[in-house]
Amino acid sequence: MGFTGIIQSHIITCEIIGILFFAICLLLWKKIIQKPRLITLFKAAIGSLVLNASFLIPFIDYMKIGGIQATEANTHSYIQSEGILGSQLFSIFPHAYGRTYGIVEGAKSDEMSLCIGLPFLIGITLCFLYYINGRKEDKQEYKRNVSILIISGILIFMSTIYFPWDWLADKGRLMGLMVENIQYPWRLLGIISFFLSLLICSILIIIYKNNALLAKRLMLLIGASAIVGGGGIL
Repeated sequence: MGFTGIIQSHIITCEIIGILFFAICLLLWKKIIQKPRLITLFKAAIGSLVLNASFLIPFIDYMKIGGIQATEANTHSYIQSEGILGSQLFSIFPHAYGRTYGIVEGAKSDEMSLCIGLPFLIGITLCFLYYINGRKEDKQEYKRNVSILIISGILIFMSTIYFPWDWLADKGRLMGLMVENIQYPWRLLGIISFFLSLLICSILIIIYKNNALLAKRLMLLIGASAIVGGGGIL
C-alpha cells in the first residue's frame, strides 16, 4: 500500500521504487519464495491497483485516447552522461538550488549539488568501523545492516556516470524504455538517503544498548554535521 502515495504524486519515482523492490526480492529470494509471503505480495499488489484505480484508469485513458504525453518529447534512452561525478558525490557543503547539467555541458556555477551528504558519510564510516572491529552481537541485525550497506553501495554506483546505463539502454526496447523514463541517474539519491537513514538509526540503536553516552555523542555529531553541511540549504 506504500506505493499509493508515490503513484499519485510522481510516476517516475514509482517506476524506480518498483525496480528497486524487484531487485530486493531477487536478493532475498529465499525468504520471498514462500507460499504465505507470495500470497501476501499478490494481495498487496491487487489492493494497490484497486485503491489507485480512480487515478490509474483516467491516467491511462488520457494517454491512449486523449493524446496526453506523460514524458518529455526530447527524452532519450542514453542517460549515462547525466550521472554524478565522483567529485560531486562526496561534496560536504552542498546547496539545494540550481540546475543540473550533464557531463557534456560541463560544470556550471549555478549547478545544484548532487551528493550523499556529510551525515551519511559519517554514518557509513561509523558502520564500517563498528563491524571491522568485530562487533556482531546480533547476527540478524548484522546481516540486515550489511545488506542495506551493499544495496546502498550498488545504488550509489548506479547514480554515477560510471554505471553502464547506455549499454543497458541498447539491450532491448523494454530496457531502453525503463532507462529512458528514469531520465537522471541522480534521482536514485532519494532512495539512497532512505536506506542510509535506516542504517545509521540501526547502528546508533545498537551502540546505545552498549554505551548510551557514546551513542548520544554520535547523535550530536551527526546532527551537527547535518546543520553544518546543510548551511547552504538553510
